[in-house]
Amino acid sequence: MLKADVLKKLDAIPEDEPLFLLRGRDPLAPPIVAGWATDAFNAGVGEAKVEGARAVAHAMADYHLQRLPD
Repeated sequence: MLKADVLKKLDAIPEDEPLFLLRGRDPLAPPIVAGWATDAFNAGVGEAKVEGARAVAHAMADYHLQRLPD
């Protein structure tokens, strides 16, 4: 999910709801998001949401590969 997509969804979140943001630059983020996708799948979360999370985890991992120093 890109920043513009996140910003569109923020207005729907109640002001008092706790929220935690993981960014693509965080090297811990890809396995955390992938783990969430596995847990969500096992809990019966819809396929589109699970696949979306897996896609974000892969994009986060790829983000690091694109930004390695020369």
